[in-house]
Amino acid sequence: MNAALFFYFADVLSSIGLLLLVIGICAAGGGASFTACYAAERGKYHGKNWIWVVAGVSFAICALIPSTKTMYMMAAAVLGEQALESKVGQQLKELVELKLEEELNKLKGKAK
Repeated sequence: MNAALFFYFADVLSSIGLLLLVIGICAAGGGASFTACYAAERGKYHGKNWIWVVAGVSFAICALIPSTKTMYMMAAAVLGEQALESKVGQQLKELVELKLEEELNKLKGKAK
């Protein structure tokens, strides 16, 4: 159940990142149009600086959200570690090491 929630939140975070990107683009466009309109009225700039703050914060948070691929790789790494630390994972690791040693010994015997 833990992995399912992680995959769900990875998808939700990617959607939130896309939403923040759209908000940032709209805010930057709005800020640019406000600035252009007020600049055309010569000296009547009423200070819509909050729009630029919204755009900057949206872009910053969007940049900090990792991509879906990165979140899936993080989940795979965590789940892989948990699998290797389990009892079955330890037994499998020992079996692979034993088989590897047997095969190396066979190869060394043939080389001589």
